[in-house]
Amino acid sequence: MEAGKWDRLKAAEAKRFLGGGRDLLCCTRAFGLGIHKPDIRFTVHLGLPQSLEAFFQEAGRAGRDGRGAACWILAAVRDEK
Repeated sequence: MEAGKWDRLKAAEAKRFLGGGRDLLCCTRAFGLGIHKPDIRFTVHLGLPQSLEAFFQEAGRAGRDGRGAACWILAAVRDEK
């Protein structure tokens, strides 16, 4: 991919999402930073967050408008024998 193309694509998709033109956005934790969209109803996190503080920051992205929201964490606990 040409230099700068990924950044432009990412910025365009974020703008669509923030403007209501996209209902679903899959992103890394880094992409989600700075997203302040109050009507997010649902977040899903793959793997455990690095800390409890990190979980609260990530989970708190949903329901900022005061309406109901849910946050899921998808994780697998492996038995280290």
